[in-house]
Amino acid sequence: LHFMLVNIWSEPYGGKTTNPGIPYITKPEKNALVDYQRGTVNEVYAQIEKDLKLGISLVSDIYYKHPKFHFNKKAAYAFASRFYLMKGEWEEVIAYADYVLGGDPKTQLRPWRQYADVFEFNHRSLYRRYAAASEPANLLLTTTESRLARTTPSEKYGSTFNTVDKIFAQKGIEGGGDYAKMNFIGTYIFTSSTAPVTTGRYLAKFDELSTSESIGTKPRGLYVTNVLFTVDEVLLNRMEAYAMLKNYSHAIDDLLQYMQGKFGFMPSVDRAVYTSTNSDNYNIYTPFYGLTLKQLAMVKLFLDFRQKEFYQEGLRWFDIRRFHLAVKRSSKSSYYFPLEKEDPRKVLQIPTEAIQRGLAANPRERQEPIR
Repeated sequence: LHFMLVNIWSEPYGGKTTNPGIPYITKPEKNALVDYQRGTVNEVYAQIEKDLKLGISLVSDIYYKHPKFHFNKKAAYAFASRFYLMKGEWEEVIAYADYVLGGDPKTQLRPWRQYADVFEFNHRSLYRRYAAASEPANLLLTTTESRLARTTPSEKYGSTFNTVDKIFAQKGIEGGGDYAKMNFIGTYIFTSSTAPVTTGRYLAKFDELSTSESIGTKPRGLYVTNVLFTVDEVLLNRMEAYAMLKNYSHAIDDLLQYMQGKFGFMPSVDRAVYTSTNSDNYNIYTPFYGLTLKQLAMVKLFLDFRQKEFYQEGLRWFDIRRFHLAVKRSSKSSYYFPLEKEDPRKVLQIPTEAIQRGLAANPRERQEPIR
C-alpha cells in the first residue's frame, strides 16, 4: 500500500533527497484523526525495504487454500523485483526474479498466441483466462468494487484504433529489418467498442462479479478481479536489470524467451541489433541513473513490450514517471495541457482533507495551454 501511495502522491525515487514522501503507518491508531508527517521519499523507501525483507521471511504458502488470492511467496518476490527496479538496484531485481522464474520462464508466461486461438470468435470472453487463478502467469489476484468491466467497452476517453495501431503495430526492434515493426494487434485480440464510441478498441481483461443488484441505472455490488503481479512482469524486470548491468547476452536471452512463450516465435535478428539505437533517444528516456547507448537501446525496446503487456492496467504510469516520459494526446481543445517530461501533475495533489489537517501540498506550476 505504501509503495503505491508514494508512487502516486510523491516524486519518483532518485530525485532530490528532500522530496516529500507520504505518511508511513507502522502501528494501529486509537484515534480517527491523527496528525502525520510526510517525511521524504527516501525515508519511505527505506521503511518499505525494511518491511519487505521482514515480510518475505514470514510469508508461507502452506496456510492458503487459494494462495493466488493472498500475498503468497512468489507474489512477494515479484513485488520485491518491482521495488528494486524502481530503486535501480539491479542485482536485487535479478535475485528476487530468479526465485519466481525458475529455470524455464517461457512456460509460465501469459500465452497470447494461444489466447488468440481460444478466443478467436469470442474476444469478449478473454477475462475468463486472463484473470483466472488457474492461469500460471498470474501470481496475485484481488477483487475490487468497480464498474470497470462494463464501462471499458464504451469509455469515452479510452484508446482508439489509431492509438492501438501505434502501440501494437508500429513498434519493434530498431534496425531489425522485417522485425522493425511487429504487428501484435491480432495476437492481443482487441475488441471494438460499443456505440457511441465505435472507434474505440479495448481488451476484455476484466471480469464482473455481482453480489447485489447488477442491473438498472444504479447497480450495486459489482466487483472486478485485478491481476496485481504476473510472471511476465517479473521477466521484464529481470531483462531490464541484466541490461543495466551490461549483461546484454542474458537480457537478450530473456527477451527471446519472453517472445517465444507469449507469441510463439523468436525474431531472426543479429544480437548486435538489439543494442543499437539513435542517440536522439537520450532526449526521451531520462531516468535518474545514466544510460550507455547499448543500455538505452535495450531499455527502449523493453519499455515498448511493457506498454503492450500492461495495457489498461496502469503500470505504464510507473514507467512514465521513472523515465520522465512526455505524454501528448491529439486534442483540438484550447485548454489542453500536454504532460511534459518534468511536469508537476505527474505527482497527484494531496487530498484536500489531508492538506487541511496540516500535510504540505504538492507544488503546482501553471502552464500555458497548447493552442
